[in-house]
Amino acid sequence: MWFSLFVVVLVLTITFFQGLQGLFTALINFLLAVLAAALAFGFYESLYFSYLIAYQPEQGRAIALMAIFIVTLLVMRTIFDLTIKQNVHFPVYVDRAGGGVFGLLTALIIVGMLAISVQLLPFGRSFLGFSRYVPYDETEQPVQPPDDKPMSDYLARLDYSQVKLRRQNLWLKPDAFTLALVSHLSDYALQGRARWSEVYPDLLRTIGHVNAFPYAAARFTAPPDALRIDGVWNLPDSSLYVRETVTEGRQNERTIQLKPDSTILQPTDRQILIRVHLSTEAADTDRVYRFATGQFRLLARDSQSDKVSEHLPVGINYALADRWVRIYPGEPFFREDPGGGLDLDLVFEVPEQARLWFLEYKLNARAAVPAVQDTSAPAPLAPGDAEQSKQRSPRRQASPPAAQTPPPSPSQERPRDRVSGVRVTEAGSFFSDELPFELTDYSTTGDVEIASDRIVGGAGRLIAPLDDEDQPTPGNRPPLGRFDVPEGSRLLHLQVNQLDPQSWLASRSLGAVRRQIPRYYLVDAADNNHLPVGLYAIATTPDGRRILELVYFDKLTQAGDKPPQLDRIRLQDLTGNYALYYLYQLPPGTRVQGFNTGRRVESLAQLDLVAPQ
Repeated sequence: MWFSLFVVVLVLTITFFQGLQGLFTALINFLLAVLAAALAFGFYESLYFSYLIAYQPEQGRAIALMAIFIVTLLVMRTIFDLTIKQNVHFPVYVDRAGGGVFGLLTALIIVGMLAISVQLLPFGRSFLGFSRYVPYDETEQPVQPPDDKPMSDYLARLDYSQVKLRRQNLWLKPDAFTLALVSHLSDYALQGRARWSEVYPDLLRTIGHVNAFPYAAARFTAPPDALRIDGVWNLPDSSLYVRETVTEGRQNERTIQLKPDSTILQPTDRQILIRVHLSTEAADTDRVYRFATGQFRLLARDSQSDKVSEHLPVGINYALADRWVRIYPGEPFFREDPGGGLDLDLVFEVPEQARLWFLEYKLNARAAVPAVQDTSAPAPLAPGDAEQSKQRSPRRQASPPAAQTPPPSPSQERPRDRVSGVRVTEAGSFFSDELPFELTDYSTTGDVEIASDRIVGGAGRLIAPLDDEDQPTPGNRPPLGRFDVPEGSRLLHLQVNQLDPQSWLASRSLGAVRRQIPRYYLVDAADNNHLPVGLYAIATTPDGRRILELVYFDKLTQAGDKPPQLDRIRLQDLTGNYALYYLYQLPPGTRVQGFNTGRRVESLAQLDLVAPQ
């Protein structure tokens, strides 16, 4: 209540002040506030992940957002004051009324930015009497603990199957108004490669769930490299169970029984299992993982409309039995660190035609969701089970995976480098002289040299159309299936993700740059550098076609100043469902240690990439 009251008073105060300034001044202030808000949301995550996360991991988002907004607004206002030194006069009633209208809109943006920044701070589930989500019981009354129990303990022990979380809003909704304006600009006037509404369909809901956890000891955010995905499977029907509390015996002992879940799945939906690993850095200081249902969110794209949908987990592996159990919005969980991190099974309900995009944990940790595995789903994990590590999916070494969907996310490697353009993925890299597919339908541009069934190199590109299943379309040309690799070398396919700044405005400006193939080089254990000899990408072109575009250098082209670049697949096409690989020729036995991104050498030792003998 007090937070809402403060918001209303501040909005009315700014509106009154702007009304006194008149229509012309209020209109300028409104336009400047819109631009400042757009710039703030466009760049605050880039500032946070690049400079603040190491020093202010939990407060840095709010600091970056408000700092960019305030500095931008003050600088632009100063420029306008120095440029336009006279006012425009209107009839007094028009001046006051117009100033009040635009003053109100400006006040909603300014106060909305402040309110969002406050909610991005780790104040807990309630700040000045305001909670985004309030639990209500079966009698439609807010849940209140007995006088002798603290609220946090009481909420942690609620039966969330009998509780409904109701969303609360600030009076006048300045935060929702600001986000709606920013999202609209992202979708239209300031549209870029990454739309705000796609990465954050509902930022207030996301923040509300992160803040809703009842225990102050829980981390507000997670380290960017805290999340890893070990496998994705379709689940058969009736895989979930529900927990039912039973009172038995003379002493009324309460026990929990598991019964098959009777919830009927929508005909157009499916249940998927995502096996994740949380690193030890994601645990709290007492080596306990505290998290709630809404602190994981899965984003997926509709394969037809390309619309993004957001999904919260509906199931988790049960701590006391070999089952997956249904979980409910806001339900908290406590898992002790068994040593080396925590493995979890998360169950999601997604549409049948959805393409999985990325999974996020506590705002910062994101991981690309690979394609669903064709094999049957494994047995549920039990926390502390010594066999967990054996059940993880092995890293693929022999052939490239299908085009995966990387997130617009911070790097999963340590240390992080978010402004260099790419990051290496944890899985997907391999040694092979084979092309991703055997091609019979392809075209070439430039001086591409092909000998027999091998592509030798040259200063040009090879382009092959793909069908809806990312398989090459049949053609009449001689089969082409291998790279010509010099004797005594092994060809490494290094899978990387394009890093956009996680902001639609920043990615718009970066996407306008025609980028040559970067000379990102590998560093081996002997501190030798290895330049790329090519790359290939699988993506959707602006005309809606799926293609493979390949560039493979010969030695002359590699030594030149301007190696060829991707042409049909543009920088802004490397988003959503795509794959991108750099190619390196390495001597047998070479152990890859690092990846130079232009700013620093990122460690790749954890990938254990060694060229075969």
